[in-house]
Amino acid sequence: MGEPGTTWSDCDRAMPRSFETIQDEMLVLRAQAGDAAAFEALLRRWLPAMRRHAARLTGDAGAIEDVCQEACLALVGALPRLHDPARAYGWMLRIVTNKAADWIRRGRRDRQLVRAIQNREPRGARSDLQSEGESQERATLIREACLQLPTALRAVVSLFYGEGMSVAAIAEGLGAPAGTIKSRLHEARTKLRELLERNSP
Repeated sequence: MGEPGTTWSDCDRAMPRSFETIQDEMLVLRAQAGDAAAFEALLRRWLPAMRRHAARLTGDAGAIEDVCQEACLALVGALPRLHDPARAYGWMLRIVTNKAADWIRRGRRDRQLVRAIQNREPRGARSDLQSEGESQERATLIREACLQLPTALRAVVSLFYGEGMSVAAIAEGLGAPAGTIKSRLHEARTKLRELLERNSP
């Protein structure tokens, strides 16, 4: 029943990791050792998710590159201090969330939707915000309603529905308890429902 001294809690901690996660870990370790090519490879892997997340958080096509550029600069400085390479992806999304919040606070936000995500459907079977048969008009209303949410709620909606992350992964990435993430998702759904009812014809 396992090696001597192995406990069930040890087995619980040995969670399976995806090939992508393992690749990220290896690239992070190499980048932390000063390998510039590894850092560039990490950015190539992460930039699509960074852009999607920044787009959903800011709702401004012009902000995407600004937020991502600021996040990349922050990554350069912070990567050597990352203690657990297995958490690198969620940590990176947390940095993007913080940089998007900074951008919003500076007051340069435009409430127009970014064209690049107009046709994007929430990923996964959990998509209770928008079903397949809803019209493009309804999808636009949902996206506009998301932009009216406070940044903390918008971030969890983006990560849960847009990136398909679990509550546990979001909690780890944002450094908040899972219960807080669940509460924020519940609050976001309630506010979205109210906003959609208010804006329905």
